Amino acid sequence: MIGKTMNILLIENDRVDCLALERFIQKNGLPYRLETVETLEKASARLKESTYDVVLLDYLLADGVGLEILSEAANTPVIVITGNGNEHVAVEAMRRGAYDYLIKDHERNYLALLPTSINNVLLRKHNELRIEESEKRYRTIVETVSDIIFQLDPEQKITFINSAIRELGYDPENALGRSVEEFLCPEDRGKVNLIATRRVGARCTRNLEVRLQYKSGATEWHEMKKIAVLLDSYGMWSVPDAVVQTHGAQKVFVGTLCIARNITKRKQAEDALRESELRMRAILDNVADAIVTVNQGGAIESLNIAGERIFGYAASEVARGSFTKLLHDSSRKAYQEKAAGFWASEKHGFDAMKCELTGLRKDGSAFPLDLSLSRMEFDKNSLFIGIVRDITERKAAEEKLRKFAEDLRRSNMELQGFASVVSHDLKEPLRKIIALGDRLLSAASEFPDRERDLLGRIQKSAARMQLFIDDLLLYSNLSARARKFERIDLDKIVEDVLADLEIRISQTRGTVNRENLPIIEADPLHMRQLFQNLVSNGLKFHKEDTPPTLDLRSFRDGDGNWTIAVEDNGIGFDEKYADRVFRPFERLHDNSSIYEGTGLGLTICQKVVAVHGGKIKVNSVPGKGTTFFVTLPEKQSGKE
Repeated sequence: MIGKTMNILLIENDRVDCLALERFIQKNGLPYRLETVETLEKASARLKESTYDVVLLDYLLADGVGLEILSEAANTPVIVITGNGNEHVAVEAMRRGAYDYLIKDHERNYLALLPTSINNVLLRKHNELRIEESEKRYRTIVETVSDIIFQLDPEQKITFINSAIRELGYDPENALGRSVEEFLCPEDRGKVNLIATRRVGARCTRNLEVRLQYKSGATEWHEMKKIAVLLDSYGMWSVPDAVVQTHGAQKVFVGTLCIARNITKRKQAEDALRESELRMRAILDNVADAIVTVNQGGAIESLNIAGERIFGYAASEVARGSFTKLLHDSSRKAYQEKAAGFWASEKHGFDAMKCELTGLRKDGSAFPLDLSLSRMEFDKNSLFIGIVRDITERKAAEEKLRKFAEDLRRSNMELQGFASVVSHDLKEPLRKIIALGDRLLSAASEFPDRERDLLGRIQKSAARMQLFIDDLLLYSNLSARARKFERIDLDKIVEDVLADLEIRISQTRGTVNRENLPIIEADPLHMRQLFQNLVSNGLKFHKEDTPPTLDLRSFRDGDGNWTIAVEDNGIGFDEKYADRVFRPFERLHDNSSIYEGTGLGLTICQKVVAVHGGKIKVNSVPGKGTTFFVTLPEKQSGKE
């Protein structure tokens, strides 16, 4: 307080004492600004008008006892000065709020004690203000935190609770005096003795998880931290869990200070994580493939149940051992070379190393396996996850398929040879039959009509047989012939086909329209055969009294394919026979004298489309016509 001029109000009706105090202040050069009043009335008025650092109050005044003014000077420290040395007066003065009490003596020696008394009361007032400010600050913190803070007495009744209890639907005032058990869900009320506990230090229950019940009946998880509060023999609080200076030996338990934090979201996250782990463990334990985790040193960290089944080892038998223990000698070097490069690479996640190796079971048997190895990062450490699949059955199937393909290739070669031989051996006698028939027909004018008719039938049958052999040979060579895919204009292909069929179109008085035919990748010869067969088919199966009309149009789908529709106005057929028209030698119309053919035309079309990775289908209505839909890819995925 040194260096500051203090405003002091002296309430004194003895003029001699007033003058004595003024002289004492002047003589000692004390930094006091003294103002004097003689009555309680005037003192009351001055306290309302001005602010003072200290009030010096005489006990007996002309208009009453000085202690009556203490209630009006509640915020100002008061020192009572009186000539009455009665101890009862001193106690009463201190009880009413006086900070100090001095007794006047005839020599006025009490004045020498006054500066010390003033400094002491001002220091006490300063400390009280600091404590009050600190209390306000901490109360603000306590009232604004989301944690529920409350204090229990030894009977487990709430003596204090902050406003966070409102989150549960209760007012703090209504919670006071109630048992903490009322705020617990029924299933957790047995834990109340763990909350309101007298245990201290290491024996104290910590981080207790309980469910607090909302006023509405709902419950949420809270984590409870408890601190036992003791009272020592000097009346000072003692908190065993904190470093607090205590006085005296006697300590009395006065209650428990508790902090409850809502951990519902944490519990939900823990439950979700636990459920996820259980689900993941169930998946790992039920997949057919072995899943093994390997650390950066190449040691096995874990092996799932499928891995135990595939390799014959228990997970504990291979834990911390090298992964190469699970590989046959013939594959260890290859694995180590591949793995070394993968370890050093920056590949993560599903950008895995894949290879086929030979595994080694516990019983010493070897088997082919497929290994997929990927890297995962956990807390700045790399963990490598390997998925191992036993491919014994796949390898056996591949070998079976390879043998089948080889047998099929050999069979195709034999079939091609047979087709060539048959073609040569059958076509040569046919050519002789036709040649001899032509010679006979040149002299047929001398034959009777019946013989000439029989000879004509022989010639037609031989020609039909020759056409059949040609179609059969063409069909057998569709798959064997090396395909030369190139970008071709289907409009140009159809134009050439129409040129070849010009006489037939003229004979039938037919019309062929085309529009928007695309450019695609395809084999030109195959495409020419395809459209020649489809157009010929439309020209052939027309109604007797109606010239054939064919419309060729195309449209594109969203998958990079083109569909070409070939529509005619011919005789049509029942759609229940839609699959039969593509079968070899299948003819829906048996009148070969009207509808000539071998029954292989549409079969060849289907084969051509399949070779190009496309599809063909047909819609037809008897008496109205038929539409073939040919879908072909714009680009071939594999060129030959």
